[in-house]
Amino acid sequence: MGLENRTFFGRLAACAAVVLFLSGVLFLSGIPVSAEPGPDSIEARFSQAWHDYFGQDAAVAETPPAGFESDENRFHDLWARNRKDLDSEGSRAAYWALRDRVLHDPTGWMDAIHRIIRRGRFHRIDLAGPLVFHFLEETIEDRTFLHEVLPPDRLGRKLGAALESRGVEEEAFRERFHAWVLSRAVEAGILGGDAETAPPTVWALDQGLESGGFSWIHVAFEEPGWGIEGEIAGDLSPDLRILTLHGAASGTSLHAGYASLGEGRLVFPRRGETLWIFLINPTHERVSFGGVSMTLWRADAPPVDLLDAVLESGFCSLLIEERGGMAGYRLWAAPDEGRGFTAVSGVIPSEGEGVHHYRVSLTGDAPPEGGAVFRLVGLTATGGEVAVTFVPLPVE
Repeated sequence: MGLENRTFFGRLAACAAVVLFLSGVLFLSGIPVSAEPGPDSIEARFSQAWHDYFGQDAAVAETPPAGFESDENRFHDLWARNRKDLDSEGSRAAYWALRDRVLHDPTGWMDAIHRIIRRGRFHRIDLAGPLVFHFLEETIEDRTFLHEVLPPDRLGRKLGAALESRGVEEEAFRERFHAWVLSRAVEAGILGGDAETAPPTVWALDQGLESGGFSWIHVAFEEPGWGIEGEIAGDLSPDLRILTLHGAASGTSLHAGYASLGEGRLVFPRRGETLWIFLINPTHERVSFGGVSMTLWRADAPPVDLLDAVLESGFCSLLIEERGGMAGYRLWAAPDEGRGFTAVSGVIPSEGEGVHHYRVSLTGDAPPEGGAVFRLVGLTATGGEVAVTFVPLPVE
């Protein structure tokens, strides 16, 4: 699985931070949309949404026309005044996005998610509908990006040009969109509620996946248990991606991970009551599985055991025993337990299963030697996190 992980920390479906822990691209940084209350009137909400999406001022009557007193009628009056300024092919998507923002009517984007789940695959046209408004609004900090790509065109030319100008691969953008859509489907209960099974279990995958296709399994975490581990056997395509969503009993997505899929151990640290595992084919060709199966079992202990930690000038020496399934590590530190942690190292690739010594170079912002509280955060190859908090011994 290597270092191609693209991990979503936190609650993805509520605009979690999109952290590319090992890839170095930070375009989709996780800065949430403001949670401040929006304007009260229909006209004010429409004007704000229009400016957020298109970067222009909306044409708004000072007082509602006679006979347009209801919210629905006032919205349609505003829409009629302004729709002429939009490209015709993107106006339908804009209409439903604006209804969501102004009238709190999610029909347009929820219907789009239902269609994706029913057909079991993503299509390029999904990025030309109302979903893309919602996705961009939740995940993109740079509002000028929205102004460049909205309303979307069916062939995605505006989106492609905006991504290229920022040095972002369109494939990576689509993958984040796919993960966002599936997390929303989980939260809305579209994929069902109760977990289908509990480990140990075997997920047989023998049908293959069309371009953009996906398949999933919903597994319950057992008590007691640290998490779930697994392995994949069979003729596996290296092009597949694995998305994991950890759900609370309420259906809320608590944590998500996204990674390239490869051979080796799968590690899923527990972050909720249930685990959704999706296999996604992001390529333009059908992928045949050739009798692939995924075996899952309960893990009673984390895959990382910190055996020793010594702090010396500019370095922290770590002796780690690790099972398979780890991708890499990063060190965080705080002057004391009452203070927040900050990163004090770069990413350290895992050396694989076994006992390994890592001599980690600390950054200039590292806390002084002695008394500092450190946290070793490991990233699994499936996008999960394993954390160990410790106080290293000073070198003698």
